[in-house]
Formats: sequence, C-alpha cells, structure tokens
Amino acid sequence: MKISGSVVLLNGAYGGMGRDFAGELLKRGAAKFYVAARDTTSLREMLASDDPRLVSLPLDVTDPDQVAAAAGVPTDVTLLVNNAGYAAFEGAIAATEVEDARREMEVKYFGTLAMTRAFTPILANNGGGAALTTLGLVAGNVPAAAINGLILGGLYALAWKVAPIHLPADDWKVWALGFVAVEFAYYWFHRASHRIRWLWATHAVHHSAEQMTLLSSLRLGWTNLLSAGWIFYLPLILVGFDPRLVVVLLAFNLRYQFFLHTEARISLGSLEWLLNSPSHHHCVHHGRNDAYLDRNYGGVLIVFDRLFGTFRAEREEDPVEFGLKDRPPVTNPFKLVWREWSDVFGAMRTAGNVRGAIGVAISPPGSHVGKPDTPL
Repeated sequence: MKISGSVVLLNGAYGGMGRDFAGELLKRGAAKFYVAARDTTSLREMLASDDPRLVSLPLDVTDPDQVAAAAGVPTDVTLLVNNAGYAAFEGAIAATEVEDARREMEVKYFGTLAMTRAFTPILANNGGGAALTTLGLVAGNVPAAAINGLILGGLYALAWKVAPIHLPADDWKVWALGFVAVEFAYYWFHRASHRIRWLWATHAVHHSAEQMTLLSSLRLGWTNLLSAGWIFYLPLILVGFDPRLVVVLLAFNLRYQFFLHTEARISLGSLEWLLNSPSHHHCVHHGRNDAYLDRNYGGVLIVFDRLFGTFRAEREEDPVEFGLKDRPPVTNPFKLVWREWSDVFGAMRTAGNVRGAIGVAISPPGSHVGKPDTPL
C-alpha cells in the first residue's frame, strides 16, 4: 500500500496507539493528515508540532450527525484509519455491566460500520474503492453471523450436554487453562484453513485485501458454517469447558487480532516472543511473498508457531506484498465470497468419483489431485 502522497484521516488520534499511527504515517510521507477525536482538545500536544499537514477534526463515531458532518469535510481522503476505541476490560464480559458492553459495541463495531458507510463514496472517488468491498462483506456477514449463531449455539449446547465432565466456569484457573486451550485450537483451525482447500474457500476472503488497514480485519467470508472450522472447538466443550467460556475467549482472540491488521510499525518488544504482533501477522502472515506463505497462524499467542515450526520473522530484504498469490483482485463482494468455492466445486465435479472429489476438497489450496502443491 502506498503511503507517500496519501491523504489520511485518523480517528482516535490522541491515544498512544493513535499517536504511533500518526507518527509512522507522517514519517512515510503522508501529504495531508486529518487527526480526529471526540474531544479535539486532546489533540493539542500533537498539533503543537506545527506540522502544516495536520488538520484537526471533531468526530464521535457513535454520533451519526458528527460522522456525516466529518465526511463532508475531508473529501480528499485516500486512507481511512478508525482507531476509535472503548475499553471496559472487566465490564464488557460481565452481565451486570450491560451499559459497558453496549458502549463497546457502539464504538468498536457499529462505529466502524458507520465510518465505513460514510467514507466509502469518498474513498471510491479517490481511488480507495477497496472500502466498498469491505462494506459489502460486513453487510453480508450480519445475517450469516445470525444463522451461524443459531445453529452452532445448538450444536455446542448439545456437545456440552453429553460432555462427561463440566469444569466450573467461576474458577479463574479454568479460564486460564481455557485461554491456552482456545489458542491451541485456534492455531490448528487457522493452519488447516491455509492447508485444506475446503476451509481455505472461506478464509481466502480475509486474505484478499491488498491494502493492510484496520478495516481489512473485517474482510471475512460468509461461509464459516459450510467450511466447518467450528469443529476445531468441539473437543474443548467435550472435555469439559463451558461453551460460553469458549465463545468469550474466542471473541477475545479475534478482538486482539483487530489491531494486528495495520501497516503501522508497532513493536511489542520482548513480548513478541510470546504474543502475536502487527509485524508477525500483517507483515508475514498476510504476505503473498513465497517467504511468508503459510506462516504465523497464532491468534493472541505466537508460541505455537514457534513450537510447531511455522514461525517466520519479518525480513527487511523482502518487503511484504499483500493479497492473494496469482489471483487478480475482485471488488464485487459476492464474487469474492464465492470465487474459491466455485473453483472447489468445479474441480470436485471433474474428479471422476467420490474419492477423487474428497481428495480435491482436502488438498492444499492451489493444488490439483496428482499434481505438486502450489499454495496460494
């Protein structure tokens, strides 16, 4: 993604991560920089630099009028970074703190959707039409997530009913063990999603982004139920973990990964031996370079990649290229969601028999039965 000469709007610019975003993007040559916050007085320190590229903008993502007004000002924006956040680390998962949970949803999810909808026409006019694709994928995921929740909720409840033991969900040690177990299951789910064509058909949508911004984390396929990645979490319930505990920890895993989808240089220092980081994830995992393919599958933890030989550090001599290998970009969300599935079903039809069709489904992405693997 080209930063030099871009016109950036960064919301949530006053926080530590926001300042890091701004500093890095300015250093990379952004031509103009709108810094936005709910309270613009919080931007005084940043604006004190007298950098002529900086323009302050009041913006509360939960206020539709402010979002609409903000979209009417920076009509030259080519890069949108929505860093608005709300942290209630205990309250967000506590039933007694519904307001905190509601506020977090309004800021992080509905706020992001409102920003995407408001700025999509602007980005499209200025060559940033990838946001249109993301918006379409987000819209399609709303009913898909509702259907998935109903069906998988029933399946997980059934698994919980037949589980021989039920570990107490009010014991912190169970949560600690559950966290490691969910991270372990996620690692193998994610690895399988890259190495098994049937699962890749859904996951490929996420890797289609050729620009790495926080919005790219919302590029998700609609066919998780069909690709059956949810099977990887069933054993956790069957060995005694409450399905609600599994869902909460998996949600935390995915929320943590939201901030990993950025080109901003954010270092976690020595913690990067243990934790996933933007460098591990976007610079390596999302790279289509041969050196980066099929690496760094971890969610919150990166230790399982180190243990199972799939870790790869970013290489300065090999700048990352984002997107799908040997695949042209697609802007139509429907075509993007079903492109890989169309190829899979087409290859299965010509396989000749059931055994051959199954072989196609479980073969690595980009490979053909009887031919060497060429991963995407």
